[in-house]
Amino acid sequence: GGNLPYVLMALLLLFGAAFFWVVGLVVTAVDAVRERPTVPLRWLAGAAAVVVLTVVLVILGVPTTVRWAHSRPDFAAVVADAEPGLDSTETREISGPTHLGTIDVRWIRQQGDAVRAGTTGGFLSDEGLAHLPDGPFPELTLDSPTPPRFTSLGGGWYRWSASSD
Repeated sequence: GGNLPYVLMALLLLFGAAFFWVVGLVVTAVDAVRERPTVPLRWLAGAAAVVVLTVVLVILGVPTTVRWAHSRPDFAAVVADAEPGLDSTETREISGPTHLGTIDVRWIRQQGDAVRAGTTGGFLSDEGLAHLPDGPFPELTLDSPTPPRFTSLGGGWYRWSASSD
């Protein structure tokens, strides 16, 4: 799904950090045997703690939550400028910025009271953000061959993803 790139990135970071940690541990052990330590063991323990903390934060979605909190006011401004009373079967393009906060945007569309944005970053799926005051509705179209999955972010805001195959 939409989290696959983040999981792969976290695993790559974890394995890369683990490699350097093991190399440092071996160097420290060899130096300790020769009685001339170059890297204190506390540095290796600190590096391991930073790696574990980073992986846990990525798995818990903290970077995504912080990014959304930073970008939400810009999305709210686009929603405030939307045309009121648009029919739920009618779609219109909204010209807007290519960045909303720290999120890159490919397109912004309004359908009824819903405003949705396609964002960059989907590997094998389309993804984006949407303001759906009444939640997802059957007429909502996303030009995707598979039905989108919506995850509530609270307050009528949703994250969506749909397979593009």
